[in-house]
Amino acid sequence: MSTAKDIARSVAYGAARLVPGPLGRAALRGLTPHLQRIEENLLALGRLYDDGSPRLTRVTVDRLTLELHLSDHIERRIYYTGRYERGVEAILRAALGPEARCFADVGANCGYFTLIGARCLLGRGRVHAIEPFPETARRLRRNLELNATLANVTVHELAASDREGTVRLFAQPGSLGETSFLAIAGAEGAEARTVPLDALLAGEPFIDLAKIDVEGADHLVLAGMDGLLAARRVGAVLLEVHPELMRELGGRFEDVPETFLRHGYRLLAEQGSVLAPMDRAAFFATDTGHRFLVATVDDRLAGLRLPKGF
Repeated sequence: MSTAKDIARSVAYGAARLVPGPLGRAALRGLTPHLQRIEENLLALGRLYDDGSPRLTRVTVDRLTLELHLSDHIERRIYYTGRYERGVEAILRAALGPEARCFADVGANCGYFTLIGARCLLGRGRVHAIEPFPETARRLRRNLELNATLANVTVHELAASDREGTVRLFAQPGSLGETSFLAIAGAEGAEARTVPLDALLAGEPFIDLAKIDVEGADHLVLAGMDGLLAARRVGAVLLEVHPELMRELGGRFEDVPETFLRHGYRLLAEQGSVLAPMDRAAFFATDTGHRFLVATVDDRLAGLRLPKGF
């Protein structure tokens, strides 16, 4: 049964959806610094207001223009809050500093992090945006078209994996960012080519940052970039780990840190609001939900302060 607080939150979100777009976005953005939990609940409950129709809108975020589908929960969050995964964004900006030359966005989705990386590297570096699902890749290309000055991005419509071949992907309308190798009831399916990153990025002498968010296929991606890691040709890997999904795909969550450690990488994870040496006990305390770890060849990212909220 809904509590009064739940009802109030639902009404508040509905109001934000009904008022003119800029005012609704301003209302939720104003809540962000002080009322993170309310923001989380409002955005989650917002799914109740969606009928699945592909409502399109445009928004400018940090001088980047994005065409967003409000029926998709990730794109809707970007629209209303002006951000997505603030901690990941902070790591990305820190890793792609003045000396950086290359960023690989593995699981690029609609291009939010791709565009931020492209702006960071504009005039001196390049971005490889890897996105296998056809509709998501189309949205990614559209957002790149809307930011034509960022001409330093190459889109690879394929899936990073441990071998060359094909795979069937599954995505639910309204949640394309959660496209998976796992069959999902009622999901759309599409075939995609698979390529190891060792082959795809063979021409890059050094990748400053690889951001990997592949809904449980982490172990397959890491196996396909073992050569890059062994040669320490990747300065940092930001990996969003989904333990439950990984197990369903035949991987072992516990093996992920060892993949990096055997190649001499240092492991960092979020502790409070700081990126700090990974506490293994805390990291492995539960295998539910998702979390990220950062593997680096040096200590440049250690101590980085991470903003809270989406």
